[in-house]
Amino acid sequence: MKFESALCIYPESPLGAPSYKYFPPLGLEIIATVIHNTGIPVDMIDRRHEPDISPYLKTSRQLIGISSNWDYEVPSLPQVLKDIPDGFTIIVGGRSATTHAEEILKDCPKVAGIVRGDGEEIIREIAEGKPFEEIDGISYRKNGEIIHNKNRDLKDMDNNLIVNRSLRKYRYGPPEYDVELDFMSTSRGCPFSCKFCNFSNNPLGQKRNWTGRSPESVLEELKTIKYRNVFITDDNFAADTKRVERICDLIMENGIRKNFFAAVRIEISKHPTMLEKMKKAGIKFLLIGIEAATDRILKMMNKGFTTEQAIKAMKIIKKYGFYCHGFLIIGNFTETKEDMLQIPDYARKLDLDTFEVLILRTDKYSPLNDIMKEYPEYHKEMQSYEMLIYSDKYSIVGLTEIKNEITRRYYTPTRILKIFRNLHSTGMIGFPNLVRYATYLVKKEIVPIFTGKFKTAG
Repeated sequence: MKFESALCIYPESPLGAPSYKYFPPLGLEIIATVIHNTGIPVDMIDRRHEPDISPYLKTSRQLIGISSNWDYEVPSLPQVLKDIPDGFTIIVGGRSATTHAEEILKDCPKVAGIVRGDGEEIIREIAEGKPFEEIDGISYRKNGEIIHNKNRDLKDMDNNLIVNRSLRKYRYGPPEYDVELDFMSTSRGCPFSCKFCNFSNNPLGQKRNWTGRSPESVLEELKTIKYRNVFITDDNFAADTKRVERICDLIMENGIRKNFFAAVRIEISKHPTMLEKMKKAGIKFLLIGIEAATDRILKMMNKGFTTEQAIKAMKIIKKYGFYCHGFLIIGNFTETKEDMLQIPDYARKLDLDTFEVLILRTDKYSPLNDIMKEYPEYHKEMQSYEMLIYSDKYSIVGLTEIKNEITRRYYTPTRILKIFRNLHSTGMIGFPNLVRYATYLVKKEIVPIFTGKFKTAG
């Protein structure tokens, strides 16, 4: 079919699920850009900001793309579809759409097809009118039967594909204070194989080898970003250290002044030249997977380092003045309460500015599903739109209580003051916004934990 126009829709979050409405829908923006580049006029609607899509529904020769990237977004699909009359060509894509392709096609007769895995090439072929039968990586119906075409080979990132942010209609950034936030992707995949992580696999179970855009391509996209704060969505931004150094050189040479957030591993401590360039280029906020406070659990996770190695690495990283936010997981296989409660002291030794404690979770393609077969006392249950793992000894409620105890032990008044000081010293947040953020954090996060009013599930 020759399409006259296209509409890309990001769904609102269902009741009880996180909204994250201040995060731009980068994946959908990439898809909208691809369609736009084929010459088809595109509208892009974020229902978290603009629920009414009726003004944008045009002729039956309109392609409609809906994002479903996280499991908690799948329940939003019926509401979006209810607002779309019959006769439109509706395509759904994203991680959760890929994972639940069979279920969506069974339950949602209005959906014409599901894009599985990377969507850029697939949506381009659909927009250009290529028959579904000839498109690798798509699922659809034919004569009442659901057809899953063969998987599309995973390709390197396209250096020429730069997100068209002129299609965006809304301001993005945390509502607690006046800061604008943009997202960009410079690489996909991760060369490591942590057992709890499925980001190195796409939702098809295929191994996603690390692939990165050229530094020059990254620079060209940065020139189009107006916001000062940029979150790099890569699973592991520093997988290629020479590439990162070149990106930083180009940022400095071109006078780009922004604050960057990036996910990295502690191995960056081995590259002082890169660390120096990262800080000078404005990469100030690092998100680091620490995961556990004991060597036994780290080894079981196949994390690739020990607690002592992490402490030594963090001492080097912190010398450069980065704000470091860590992630730790509780409820790991064979992990005891005593193991989990080592986290506050361990986080102090790491000198983490802040950290987030997560309960072990899984999904359809996670390597953890095979490990669970070895531990019959462990189970999984959907909670707050996540599939959490718990055990006969530690229920989800019990794990949440441990999580809250860890938080109470770490966030002392002295620690909280240090957090605000470090946020201010990075230059990421000026004093007026720092006050707004401090008020929000204390009211919404700190006080509930210490008063026992913190949520007790998931």
